[in-house]
Amino acid sequence: MSTIPQELNWVKARSECSVGHVFSQLFIDAEQDVKGINLLPPTPGYPPPAFAVQRNEAGNAFVVFEAGNTNAMVRFVLAQDRIVIALPDGKQLAITLTLNNEGMCKLKVNGEGELERWQVRRMALESFFFDRFR
Repeated sequence: MSTIPQELNWVKARSECSVGHVFSQLFIDAEQDVKGINLLPPTPGYPPPAFAVQRNEAGNAFVVFEAGNTNAMVRFVLAQDRIVIALPDGKQLAITLTLNNEGMCKLKVNGEGELERWQVRRMALESFFFDRFR
């Protein structure tokens, strides 16, 4: 069975598949990720997680950081036609968007793949959240 809808308000779907809209969603999602990691029980021998999210005044960037260690952070920046995620190791993920043939807004990382927002957040935050336990 085909997953392509017979009818789709593609104009509305495309307008919602804009970097500004997806950036706002990523911010809300990142706040939920931080709440989730902070609610985890402490790993024996490590302090409890204390991550935070902070948006700049212009609203075109936000950072996820660990309280007490603002040197290490993941930075999300809204650029003209993409979202750039700067990782603590200096690498960057350039996120562009596509409205695919199924009418779904998907994220491409460095021009590759069709991912969901959670997959991109995992790529950006998983090591940052969990590598301190290794």
